[in-house]
Amino acid sequence: MLDRIVGRLNEIGGSALFWGSVAFSEALTLAVVSVMSLAFHGRIAADYLVTGSVAAFVVSSIVVWVITRLLAQLRETAASLGREAVERERTVRDLRESEDRYRALVEYSPFAVVAHRGGEIFYANPAAVDLMGGSGAADLVGRSALDLVHPDYRDIVARRIRETQREEQTHLDTMEQKYVRLDGRPIDVEVAAISITHGGRPATLVVGRDITGRKQAESDSARLGAAVEQGDLAVVITELDGTIVYVNPAFERTTGYGRAEVVGKNPRI
Repeated sequence: MLDRIVGRLNEIGGSALFWGSVAFSEALTLAVVSVMSLAFHGRIAADYLVTGSVAAFVVSSIVVWVITRLLAQLRETAASLGREAVERERTVRDLRESEDRYRALVEYSPFAVVAHRGGEIFYANPAAVDLMGGSGAADLVGRSALDLVHPDYRDIVARRIRETQREEQTHLDTMEQKYVRLDGRPIDVEVAAISITHGGRPATLVVGRDITGRKQAESDSARLGAAVEQGDLAVVITELDGTIVYVNPAFERTTGYGRAEVVGKNPRI
């Protein structure tokens, strides 16, 4: 409203408004003085005209000062409001751009990202949908996060969910857990969780990645190590230069050399 008023005043023109107000105030003052002269003397006396002229000058001066101050204040207020509007628009634009960047970062992240409130999922990015074997976010949204957790880990995850809902708890360390895909296949996942605010209400953001392949490799390596340790055949593992780094118990029995005697040595013993 104020900017429209100032705009209208600018259309009329400051000088035209100024001199128009002065002329009006002088005419009004002289008219009042003339009426008073007629009322008291039955005619317009010269001294009344002189007095009226002086009064008109004084009134005009006051009007000039008032109008000048009023216009200056109106323009300053309008300019201030305009600056605030521009700044507010810039802030909104920056927030929108920041939100768009964050959304793109989450949507295209190779890590699974799930957000839930009290355990009920309300967001899942494409990586999370793919991890759990779904065809779209609708396959996960609305589900209980605990339904996707392997029974052996549900108590642990339920406790972590409660911890993120406590005001003093904002971040949970990375932890290896086992989940169950929508097709029933168990997978190993490394996850971290953090407390967030969404829609003015507390929620939890969970970020995870599939470590099933790594866990399988670790398991295979452990089985192979056990087989070598318990095998009847002598096994020697060396560096490229021939330095021994490992011998199994069968080697010790076969050669009579203890492990401590040969590790770090060359096979030409």
